[in-house]
Amino acid sequence: IDNKKVFLIVDEAHSFGVMGKDHLGLFNVKELAQKCVARIIGYGKSLGFAGAAVVGSAVLKKYLVNFCRSFIYSTALPLYHYQVLALLYEVLLHSSHKQHQLLKQHINFYLSLIENRKNFSKNNSPIQYFRINEEHYQNIQHTLIENKIFAKVILPPTVPKGAERVRISLHSFNTTDEISHLVRTLQTFEND
Repeated sequence: IDNKKVFLIVDEAHSFGVMGKDHLGLFNVKELAQKCVARIIGYGKSLGFAGAAVVGSAVLKKYLVNFCRSFIYSTALPLYHYQVLALLYEVLLHSSHKQHQLLKQHINFYLSLIENRKNFSKNNSPIQYFRINEEHYQNIQHTLIENKIFAKVILPPTVPKGAERVRISLHSFNTTDEISHLVRTLQTFEND
């Protein structure tokens, strides 16, 4: 790329709270953070709350403060939102190592169950998916509900056409029996 700069923006939505140093995301180390112009931290996943933050340089912060609508207009978040986030950060930073280890064990267990399965995603994250054919989504969603599985079918426009899926979120509080039940239930739709 001739004399052009490339800027790295990292979305930590699936890593914040579960991966990296202090579980604050994969790029939460000085050497990597300095390579990013911005990191996006989502609070709707591991913290179970709402909103997001942009982490970056003082120049980026100044730009956002001066040009971001939520600072200019009256759409800024209420004070209690920031107070809840501060408490959630405390919980995250002081959460037990045991919970994070259990989550990692559950991810590994899930991966061992789906090792040779074609429709299941295979990554090192608690967020996984199962590929489906769009025409069967109602049947799949009904079967999940019937089997007391809280997983949602995701359709266009949330994902591109042809990339329909069941979104799977593994948690430290899940049991291996629940994970096995999930995989067995979804396997019945694998050849659709």
